[in-house]
Amino acid sequence: MTTVPAIWRAALKTDLKFLAGRLIYAAYRATIRRHLPEKWRHYLDRPSAYSVWQSINNLSSDKEDDLSDALKNIGLSRYKISILMPVYKPSIILLRDAIRSVQDQIYTNWELSIVDDGSKDENLEQFIIAESAFDSRIRHYFLRENFGISQATNLCFERSSGEIIVFMDQDDLISKDCLSELILAFAGQPQLDLVYTDSDKLDLEGQRVSPSFKPGWSPVLLLSHMYFSHVVAVRRTIVEELGGLRSAFDGSQDYDFALRATERAREGKHVPKLLYHWRMLPGSAPVS
Repeated sequence: MTTVPAIWRAALKTDLKFLAGRLIYAAYRATIRRHLPEKWRHYLDRPSAYSVWQSINNLSSDKEDDLSDALKNIGLSRYKISILMPVYKPSIILLRDAIRSVQDQIYTNWELSIVDDGSKDENLEQFIIAESAFDSRIRHYFLRENFGISQATNLCFERSSGEIIVFMDQDDLISKDCLSELILAFAGQPQLDLVYTDSDKLDLEGQRVSPSFKPGWSPVLLLSHMYFSHVVAVRRTIVEELGGLRSAFDGSQDYDFALRATERAREGKHVPKLLYHWRMLPGSAPVS
């Protein structure tokens, strides 16, 4: 009769103890969950790896102070950033949140150029006009018919005046330090023409998920896929040289622009920080 080696018996005993411990722990959590008020039950859920990462890397008050000091020391407040935001039948609530994320920036020398691409929505029009009246840094223009995202973006550009151009969608958010990090990237780099950052997504509950940690500057890699995504900032001269976005590529106009921009850009740079939050909505690119 074959006997089970002692080492196997010990391993089996350890496994059984571990399994029993897990079962007891699961029963314990289930019991607590049943008796806890519903508003506190989420504390029993195991946090995702990304939520733990955020708790360590999110912007703190000390980091905000450091950014403000860095901007003052370099004297960058004279550089204006123009954010181009074409809109078409957006949710007013989500558009408001997008605008607030711009207004909350540590770096304050910006302008937001909003062009409504023929939404023909009186409530939306009144909202945009009110936002512009409240904050003079917000410029707006209303098209009476729908020309497409490229033409609307180009009109945003024509009505802007900043040295650095940033592209932003109507329902996304930028982090509080986004513009500061972008302007610091351009600081003292006269040859730098294009900057892109890391990004993540916002689910339907507004939770940050699916971080995208991007590779370094590689025009060759860009030939195979649009890894820049958001956020992308370029010097005004690049947009002027390229003639803006091309309507023939609506739907992939960002990719077409990125390919052409990398051909003109003297240098490009990756800022390895999550500065853009891409909202996942039914039918939108982040979910498709």
